[in-house]
Amino acid sequence: EHDLAAQGVPASLARRIAVMPLLATAPNLSLLAETSGCDVSVAAKIFFGLGQRLGLDWLTSHARMISVQNPWQREAMAVLLSDIAASHRRLANDIIGTSKGKKAGTPEQRQASWLTANAKDMERYDAMVNEWRNSGTIEVGMLTLASRQLNGLGV
Repeated sequence: EHDLAAQGVPASLARRIAVMPLLATAPNLSLLAETSGCDVSVAAKIFFGLGQRLGLDWLTSHARMISVQNPWQREAMAVLLSDIAASHRRLANDIIGTSKGKKAGTPEQRQASWLTANAKDMERYDAMVNEWRNSGTIEVGMLTLASRQLNGLGV
């Protein structure tokens, strides 16, 4: 919001633009809260915390910069991004569900517990994403591997 305002965008418009990405996640958060029986604020903290921990904002923003040459590549990219989003929802749901029947703990404690239980898989995933961050670019092959790794987490 502040960056937009600094660029001369009126404050009310900058505020609306700043919340748009959050609005796109509202259905995910609502579904997570409904299926798990937890509060939306807990679902949101887990969903966004996990996304940050997995570097999904970085991954998807770089993926959207990939130049596609034809409709098939565009469709393939959309499928990969959809698969990554589905894995994000599934993993967040797993974290929310890890404390059913027990004292729940904070969203941060739930995430930390899940990360500890999946440390070996996370180590591989982190190494892969860190290598890509160092290269600064994402290619379709990398995105395919990320989708596959995310799909295998917590299973």
